[in-house]
Amino acid sequence: MPKVFAAHSFSRTLVGFLVGWLGVSCSAPFGAEEEDCSVLAQNQYAKALMQDVYLWADTVPDIDPARFSGPGAVVAAMRNQDFDHWSGVSSAAPRRNFFDKGEFFGVGYQALSDTAGAIRLSFVHPGSPAALAGMSRGDTLLEINGKTIAEIAGASLWGTIEGPNEKGFALTYKVRRSTGAVVELVVLKDTVVVRTVAVSSVIQQGEDKIAYLLFTGFLGTSDRDLREAFAELRPLGITKLILDLRYNGGGFVSVATDLASLIVGPPGEGKPFSILAHNKNHSAEDTVTSLRKEAEALTGSHLVALTGPGTASASELLLNGLKPFMDVKLVGASTHGKPVGGSAWTHCEQAISPITFRTLNGEGTGDYFGGIKADCAVPDDLEHPLGDPEEARMKAALALLRGEACPAQPAQELMQFRQSGPGTGLSPITRGPDDPFGIF
Repeated sequence: MPKVFAAHSFSRTLVGFLVGWLGVSCSAPFGAEEEDCSVLAQNQYAKALMQDVYLWADTVPDIDPARFSGPGAVVAAMRNQDFDHWSGVSSAAPRRNFFDKGEFFGVGYQALSDTAGAIRLSFVHPGSPAALAGMSRGDTLLEINGKTIAEIAGASLWGTIEGPNEKGFALTYKVRRSTGAVVELVVLKDTVVVRTVAVSSVIQQGEDKIAYLLFTGFLGTSDRDLREAFAELRPLGITKLILDLRYNGGGFVSVATDLASLIVGPPGEGKPFSILAHNKNHSAEDTVTSLRKEAEALTGSHLVALTGPGTASASELLLNGLKPFMDVKLVGASTHGKPVGGSAWTHCEQAISPITFRTLNGEGTGDYFGGIKADCAVPDDLEHPLGDPEEARMKAALALLRGEACPAQPAQELMQFRQSGPGTGLSPITRGPDDPFGIF
């Protein structure tokens, strides 16, 4: 049985975890006993997938596969231009390493573009080359390898400026700290191991013990990370939870179900959590997933999620799926808007990933293509660490949990960040096709 997941649809950007797609991972060839890896054969394979399993198969054009440069071009030409920003093709090996092992090769930071065009670090993976070199949230990138950000953008060097993917390759970054100090940092590229529960803490607010979790991806290693975190939290008498999903672009559907079960606890056991609905040719594959009994589950009934345009796919499935069970408030900005899932077929070491199903909650509600709207709009605040009670979104979440109204946000004190376009993540910086995951 293929593995079902809600995975990232990575843009080629400075953002480490971007917008997600839900899917099924299939290693067997589709419609052939042996792989023919000629360009034409790969294009024919991609066309056959789009005509059969694609969610909008009844709308795909009848293209001539011989006219396209590769399967990625075929998928792009056949996908639904109104709704589908995620179907695509990527290298299979790095994709497997990321989703199954939680590993990628690079530097290990995410970045955002502010309204003035400055590039600022929003998240640095703990233990990554970036972290070891001293990069931190809030840093502004000024130069990479002696070239300014303006020079890099003007000469379209984002695909080459970071050099080859070689262990130990040195990159020199000039950054401006939030304090105004300018420093040069040397980063040695290496494998980054993702800690999906990047921060776990407890805040005492009156009589309430509030847990904060920064959750960065629904990956193959996430079950372990989540169970360790919840096992530590459960004995503390946690009554409320702040779940930070602002940079979480998705991952496995099974992990979303596990996390929902850990959050809801006994009241949700055995009740429908999510529905995956395929096209009419594959309606027999529709599935309903229910919440499970979890020994480490919390017993609280209040959840505030910190969200933004990078909150996608499995993150959105989680939030939509939890709504029938508990009061869920969103603080930050609207989510990405991806209520559909994809499937990945590995062919000639390429992962072909068309959208193949809709995602609904247990009550049959979905179709949030415009994103799930935040209940309390708060811009991202790069002047404080993630999890700091004074960080703007965290501060607003704590206020909501005290029963207060959404705090007013003085715009002059907070950065406003933008999304560069549908399916392209949080930063306008793009790289070449050699970096389908967009992970630095």
